[in-house]
Amino acid sequence: MQCFGAPKIKIVDNTTLMRFEFQGKTPTEAQKKSQAFYNTLAL
Repeated sequence: MQCFGAPKIKIVDNTTLMRFEFQGKTPTEAQKKSQAFYNTLAL
């Protein structure tokens, strides 16, 4: 998790939804982190 970085997590008011935001040195890196996180949850 250290090199991956911790996501910013926000619970959307009045819903059961959560919003995750990842940072990266480039937009492509942030997108790849988001996709990897999604793939982990999709299993």
